[in-house]
Order: sequence, then C-alpha cells, then structure tokens
Amino acid sequence: MTRRFGGTGKPTSQPNPINDYGTGFMGAYGVALALLHRQRTGQGQHIDAALAYTAMTLQSPFMQIYEGKKWDEPTAKIASVLRHYTGRIRPKMAGSF
Repeated sequence: MTRRFGGTGKPTSQPNPINDYGTGFMGAYGVALALLHRQRTGQGQHIDAALAYTAMTLQSPFMQIYEGKKWDEPTAKIASVLRHYTGRIRPKMAGSF
C-alpha cells in the first residue's frame, strides 16, 4: 500500500492481525447467538465466519460515511494499472452489531 500511494522506504505493518482476531470473535459471537436461539426455539443454526466478512464489517463505518469524497489518487508508476473501475462506487452496509 505504501508504494501504491507513492511512499518510499519500508512499509509499516499492522502490529496485530486484527482481521484474524476479529473473525475469531465474530465466529464465537455467532456460536453464542446460535446457542441462545437453540435454547429459545429448539432449532439449530448454521454459523458462517470468513475473513472477508470480518474485513467488510470492520470497514463498514467508513463506507457509511463516504459521500462521494475524492480520495487521494495513487501516485506510483503502477497506479494506472490499478484503476479497474472509473465510475462511482458507494457500497451501503447495514451495521452488524
């Protein structure tokens, strides 16, 4: 990401694998809700947890406040290759919690 936006030097890394930890927490939360549902209704539930789901959930607050703001354009030489879509993308996400 550092080079994509024209930075130089060694890129910094996230000190904690937040997405990995978050997926574990979300999976455990899903299991707890499934057990509560089973206790109340007697029916089982299918639990589905994935890194991509967690990444979208963690980014959803930023997606919700996006109002067509122009973000900094990439400045690296390879930046033109990275522009796959030139239209406006504005995803809408419902909050998970």
